[in-house]
Amino acid sequence: MRELVEFHNLTSLTPSQINESDSLNDLIEKVDLQSAEKVQKQNYKNFIEFIANNKLEYTYQDENNFNNTPYDKLTVDNKVTPGISGIVGCDIDEITQRVQLIADVKEYREVIYVERQNRLSKALTENKQQIIKKDKKMAVLEKDNNEKDIIIKFLSDEFKSK
Repeated sequence: MRELVEFHNLTSLTPSQINESDSLNDLIEKVDLQSAEKVQKQNYKNFIEFIANNKLEYTYQDENNFNNTPYDKLTVDNKVTPGISGIVGCDIDEITQRVQLIADVKEYREVIYVERQNRLSKALTENKQQIIKKDKKMAVLEKDNNEKDIIIKFLSDEFKSK
C-alpha cells in the first residue's frame, strides 16, 4: 500500500506523524491535499509511453487532445445533472421530504424483509413436513423389512430342522 501512495504521491500520513492530541484540522494542516496532482500528469505520460512501447491498445490512442475526453464533452454540454445538496442547505419542506423518503424506504425494506422471512419460514416448515412424512414411510418400510427378516429366519430355521 505504501508503494502506491508514494508512487502516486497520494495525500497521506504515517502513524508516527499522528499524535493523539491532533484534531482533524491539525491533520489537514500537516498534509498537501493537492500532492497527487503534482505527479499525475507525468505518471499518465509514463503510462501512455509504457502502453505504446508494449504495443497495447488503449482508449485514447487515436486522440491527440487528452483534454477532450468523452467526460469533458459531456460536462461542456452541461448534460451532467447537478449533485444533491447537503441537508444543511435545504429549507424545511425539502428536509421534510427527505426525511419522509427515508422513512418510506425504511418501511418498504422492513416489509420486504418480513415477506422474505415468512417465505423462508414457510419453506422450512414444508421441508420439515416432507421429512416427517419420509421418516414415517421409512419406519414402515423398516418394520416391514424386520418382519420379512423374521419370517425368512423362521422359515430358514424350519427348513434346516427338516
